[in-house]
Amino acid sequence: MARRTFEISADQVNTVNNMLRSVSGTTNMFIHSKCKELLKDLRQVRWRRDVLGNPTGELDKPDPQRTHLSDALSYLAAQEWGMQPTFGLKPGFGR
Repeated sequence: MARRTFEISADQVNTVNNMLRSVSGTTNMFIHSKCKELLKDLRQVRWRRDVLGNPTGELDKPDPQRTHLSDALSYLAAQEWGMQPTFGLKPGFGR
């Protein structure tokens, strides 16, 4: 059976980021400290950057085990709070 691939969207990342801390500073979602792998996932996954250092819109995943838990969290956030569109990444602002 062929392995399915799925690309996470900037809107999914934006939705999770906004739930963790919105632009106004509001926190709508908390992650328990016992969720060690999820916290590791969120800390280690970054946007891939081009040669000029600008985010490319693709996730940089040097560890293939990363993003599974944060992907699942993004599905929950989208279901509970709706997708929150990304209007653009500011230089130096993307993770």
